Amino acid sequence: MHEALERAVFLPRYDHYACVSDSTARQLRAALPNARRRITTIHNGFDASHWKRPIPKSALKTLRDALDLQGRYVVFGYGRPGTSKGFSYLLEAFPEIKRRIPNATLLLILSKDKQYASEIDRMRRRAKDLRIDGSVLIIDPKPYKELTIYAHMADCIVVPSITEGFGYTTLESCATGTPAPWRAATRRIASRPTIMATWS
Repeated sequence: MHEALERAVFLPRYDHYACVSDSTARQLRAALPNARRRITTIHNGFDASHWKRPIPKSALKTLRDALDLQGRYVVFGYGRPGTSKGFSYLLEAFPEIKRRIPNATLLLILSKDKQYASEIDRMRRRAKDLRIDGSVLIIDPKPYKELTIYAHMADCIVVPSITEGFGYTTLESCATGTPAPWRAATRRIASRPTIMATWS
């Protein structure tokens, strides 16, 4: 449905198209070859200072204690659990992560919008089927200002998206300085080459 609505938006003829990433611009040029000269890339703005600000170690420890994550290797992901965001693939991969890092815990902050409720329920059931439910923690969304402490507390941040129009989560992950192992494996996906070129 979402993809169909996106396509419908481009049916009328516009004087000009502004795309937020080179990837989006390439896709639009492929879809609308006659509009190639009317397509421009204008990247979204991003204030990294919020994500770069130092977090006191005492605050990070307090958060770990509150989530019962002492001594755990925290793999952190956050966002909307839509199909393109890849969280289901991350869940399927987590048993292998556990095999390699036995004390790993997957911490996910996922949207509670009604449209995602069934997917979150499915993920919880799947975690039980995979026998990793004791190492998967899905918690309620947090205000934007609070997300940074989770990002700094984590041992690594994973962005499992299979496609991204722009990728704010990728930028935020880079800004924190927390290791993000997706960089080598998925840097060619959609908008990531542009983002990685900016932060490398």
